[in-house]
Amino acid sequence: MKQNDLFAFEPLLKNNIKKSGQTISGEILDFSGVYSFQFRAENAKSIFIKHTVNGEFNEVNIAKKGRLVSTPLTPLSGLIKKYTEPLKIVAKKIQNVKSLLPYIPPVYHPFFNSLSAAAGTENEVENVELFD
Repeated sequence: MKQNDLFAFEPLLKNNIKKSGQTISGEILDFSGVYSFQFRAENAKSIFIKHTVNGEFNEVNIAKKGRLVSTPLTPLSGLIKKYTEPLKIVAKKIQNVKSLLPYIPPVYHPFFNSLSAAAGTENEVENVELFD
């Protein structure tokens, strides 16, 4: 995936999606143990999860009662891109990577030299968004 492939789903979350504690089949929902998520355009009211590589997908209904999902989960539905410019990296990380340039094939140097640092960042992690 590339940065251009990521969309902002916050508008869907605010209006249409509920927090669910179990799958449709009654399995307790443990997001930390989910191996794979699947989103299906024909069923925008559900997500499909599985906990193992070879396991079956289990459906989780995410639509709030009495509400229709107003925006289908497709890039053509008017969803906006998650990022409008290249992500900036902590300055210390860029320095560290550039110190390794002698060990990186020269054909890749332009990419690493083009990385830009986030202004005023000294910490390893700047802003982390967590969902309840």
